[in-house]
Amino acid sequence: MRAHTECHPGEIDLCEYLIIIQKRKKLLLGIVLLSLIAATVIQILKPKEFEANAIIKLDTIINIPKEESMQVLKRTQIPESYFRNKTGSAGSLDVKIITEDIPNSNLIKLRVLYSDTNAALNICNYVATSFLDSRNKTYHEAVSFLNDRIQDLNSRNKGINLTMESLRKKIMSYSRSSSISGTASYIKALADYENIYNALDNEMFGLITKLSNSSESRLIGPPLLNKNLLKPDFIKGLITAGLLGLLAGILIIFFQETCKTNNS
Repeated sequence: MRAHTECHPGEIDLCEYLIIIQKRKKLLLGIVLLSLIAATVIQILKPKEFEANAIIKLDTIINIPKEESMQVLKRTQIPESYFRNKTGSAGSLDVKIITEDIPNSNLIKLRVLYSDTNAALNICNYVATSFLDSRNKTYHEAVSFLNDRIQDLNSRNKGINLTMESLRKKIMSYSRSSSISGTASYIKALADYENIYNALDNEMFGLITKLSNSSESRLIGPPLLNKNLLKPDFIKGLITAGLLGLLAGILIIFFQETCKTNNS
């Protein structure tokens, strides 16, 4: 006994939709098949992509967030002249520059994707060295400023030290003469100078330690080539194409059915 689907007034009869799709299933399957074929051809013809990568170690002197440095790397402009000499191509539109943060460190991973292995290495090296040249120029300016600050602090402390020696002699002199009021004022002044001297000395020690523990930003080893060809996700591409083809096919079928109903 055949089951009968009873539809109440105002309800959408899904069975009618299924019947329409069943009647035009060849068209639907054809559209889905064409989508799969197109996706396959696109992925086969898509240019090969190779990866060159490098690890960049940032200095600890320049107070620039790592995320900002990563953005600077990604925005590197490659001159057309360099591109022609190193890659044999007239443009760099198909170069992909990717940066990755290496957590809990001052390291950045630079990745360059391109369709030629040697060109990928050359471009990776260019991006890294261009960034390092610019950053290290700023680094040396910062180091020069800190050295000047250290010399200034040292000079000031020498002057303060002479003043404190003078105060100590006066305190000793007043102590012998039993002048309590004069001695107290000099002791207070000496304590103030000692506080200033210690503050400047601590600042100078901190700057010296900071400089001694720092070095230029640099590459950790030369850029390396990932020998594995970066292939597109073939299965994922087919699934996406199939679903889009199915959706497009259903829309086309119902559009045709609507036109047919309106004309009859």
